Amino acid sequence: MFISPYTVHRHPAFWNEAEEFRPERFAGVDAKERHRFAYIPFSVGPRHCIGENMAMFEMLVHVNRMVRRFRLTRLGDEPIELEAQINLRPRSNLMMQVTER
Repeated sequence: MFISPYTVHRHPAFWNEAEEFRPERFAGVDAKERHRFAYIPFSVGPRHCIGENMAMFEMLVHVNRMVRRFRLTRLGDEPIELEAQINLRPRSNLMMQVTER
């Protein structure tokens, strides 16, 4: 049996406006009311990724340091086409302008 995180993370029974970028849905009331298996980026159960806490902490440290030092601006305004491989990713490269703060 295979459970697709891509499908679960966009299921309308669990997510309002599932295709919209809304980071606030992961905090506050939305997070408390959501089914505990509606968001499974690190899997669940006995095969749950043991590196989840390390990965989340590492990501926060890197993002924090990056946004304090640099500003990223996307070049171009064409819509971003996504493709689902092992991870969800843009179909083509995202060209960014990096400026120091």
